[in-house]
Amino acid sequence: MKISKKIIFVLLVVGLFQIGKAQEKFDLNPSFTNVKFDDYIKVYHTLDSIHPNTLLESTIDWQKNKVFYGFSNEFYWLKFSIKNTAAVPRNLYFEIDNSHIRYIEFYKLEDDTLSLKYHCGRYLPFDSRPVDNVKFVFPINLKPTDFDTYYVKIDKRTSSVSFPTILWDQNEFNKINNRKNLLNGTLFGGFSLIFLYSVLVFLYIKRVLYLWYGMYIFSIGLYLFTSIGYSFQYINQDSVAFNSVFRVITLVLTVVFHIKFIQELMKTKRYVKTLHICMNVFAYALLLIVIGKFIFPSFYSIHSSMYIKSLYVLILFSMISYLLAAVLTYKKQQKIVKLYLLSFGVLIIGGLFLMAFEFGWFVSVRTTVSPLFIGSLLEIIILSFVLIGEMQLIDKEKKKLSIKIIEKQQEVVQAYMDGVEKEKLRISGELHDNIGSQLANLSRTVSNENQLSGFIHKKLIAVIEDVRSISHKLAPNKGTLLSFKEQLENLVEETFTHQEIACKYHFLGEYNQLNEKQRLNMYRILQEFLHNILKHANATMVEIQLMNLENELTLTIEDNGVGFNVTTKNNGLGLENIQRRMDYLNGTMEISSVVNQGTFIVLSVPINEIKG
Repeated sequence: MKISKKIIFVLLVVGLFQIGKAQEKFDLNPSFTNVKFDDYIKVYHTLDSIHPNTLLESTIDWQKNKVFYGFSNEFYWLKFSIKNTAAVPRNLYFEIDNSHIRYIEFYKLEDDTLSLKYHCGRYLPFDSRPVDNVKFVFPINLKPTDFDTYYVKIDKRTSSVSFPTILWDQNEFNKINNRKNLLNGTLFGGFSLIFLYSVLVFLYIKRVLYLWYGMYIFSIGLYLFTSIGYSFQYINQDSVAFNSVFRVITLVLTVVFHIKFIQELMKTKRYVKTLHICMNVFAYALLLIVIGKFIFPSFYSIHSSMYIKSLYVLILFSMISYLLAAVLTYKKQQKIVKLYLLSFGVLIIGGLFLMAFEFGWFVSVRTTVSPLFIGSLLEIIILSFVLIGEMQLIDKEKKKLSIKIIEKQQEVVQAYMDGVEKEKLRISGELHDNIGSQLANLSRTVSNENQLSGFIHKKLIAVIEDVRSISHKLAPNKGTLLSFKEQLENLVEETFTHQEIACKYHFLGEYNQLNEKQRLNMYRILQEFLHNILKHANATMVEIQLMNLENELTLTIEDNGVGFNVTTKNNGLGLENIQRRMDYLNGTMEISSVVNQGTFIVLSVPINEIKG
């Protein structure tokens, strides 16, 4: 039993030794596509910029690769070996997954000396890179049975140092890279659509909240575009400083537009005026610092450390102001604040993960997509839901306002009609009680004293009848003992008495649910149409129907008169008054007329929607 334990222990030691030994080189088999290459790399770091061939000395202490080293002032050298075990040539790519390394030198061991193959970096023109890519990618070509060793110098001093590596088959790299570019393009396309949508909403509803949100989306999209390295690749490949400067500009604009967006979303000017002023100070200070860099470049180059620290302090204060605005306005708008804190929290978590990766923490959960990119995308999605809710609220408020405007318009129309009816009643009473009485007295005097001829006496009687008729028309409801149906019948009969017009009328259903104002409006509408027929139609036949069916009042009027062209006929005062009354009743009016054939009118009024 003891012998078995010893054998197992020896086998484990030998196995571990073999595994450790296998990490010294990478054997390339025929089916290879890609591999995370960090475990096959040895690292040496030094404060001195040594000559490359010094690395060939046996005294160099090569160490296991940690990938993430945090902030450092040292140079880092990478060493790895690859053996092609296949019987065919292999074309590979060695990728360093960090687009912000200042300088990189790529060497190959040839005849016991290091030969420089490529020299590139973020501080060198983009076309110095051997492969057109935002990351640093180096071609490696191996013939059958080749066993080659490579050295890479990394210069990223005074900043966070990390160099995750991947070894690719060139065809596999191109395929995956195309997919990644398609994904990034889709994401940035989404950013652009949200930006355009926000601007269009701003132009439509004239609320500056959506403009600031659109500008925030635009600036954060540019910042991510620059951080990934696309700005250096596609916008300006020749300017070495462009990527760094543009990255700072887009970061500042992102913070400034976020401040303005928060001010509008949280209504800080209304609820927390002091904080609103402080946020404006932070925004203007950030803009002044960036503008000052271009106005006084020499001063900023001398005091670059102070410049960076000032930016970071102002950005920190701005982020604190975001949270303060949310806390101080929480009671006023809880739902909006909760969603904003969720979105901002997601962005902060993404930023914290990015910082953690830079310091070498949580390496096992590192993603191929930047956590800041993921956080920004989730933040935008959540904020979009917030703004959709805001837009729905605005839409509801607009609808309420529209209803209030309609109600106010109806009140104005009703007040106008009430005034007209009041004046008609006054004139009616004046005609009946004053002028009618005087004419009646005059008629009796003439009749008794025989001072005027019978012809004049007849004329006086006709005038008296006309005055009485006008008085009755002006005050149709004066006879309160008559039902609505009887009033309409009297109106039709009085209108066509002594007229050479055959009139048929049918009033079907009950009208008890109509109040006094509704009855009066329908009476006036019918009266106006009958007046128009007498005055303009030259008709010999008229048919009128009023029906109350399924809570809808329908009035139809048809004549065989001269008709008119509905599209060219100007609406007179009569039709305008009718339309005004129909609007008050929430009804619809359709007029169909053919020249020399007559006119057909349909009026529909939903009884349950009539305003009392």
